[in-house]
Amino acid sequence: MENETMLKEILNAFNLYSQKIDGKLEKMDMKIGNMDMKLNDIGKEMKTGFADVNNRLDRLTARQDGTQADIMEIKETVQFLHSKIIQHEKKLHKLSHLQS
Repeated sequence: MENETMLKEILNAFNLYSQKIDGKLEKMDMKIGNMDMKLNDIGKEMKTGFADVNNRLDRLTARQDGTQADIMEIKETVQFLHSKIIQHEKKLHKLSHLQS
């Protein structure tokens, strides 16, 4: 009988311990679920942020392309004006030698 009582108490202790572990596991489950939801929210925010950054980079690239085209036009204009200045200087030089 004594053995039976001891076994029942041991079984009861195991049941109590099992209930405590179950409670702790449920709390951990809830915490993990909350962390999972937070990670999903962070993932969504990151996707939105990266999409915004990509859009801005696309706009900057388009602006840079336009600026490069403007610079090429200005360079061509400067080269043209430079050639005209050289032509005028040659004419002025000829005219000054003719008058001398």
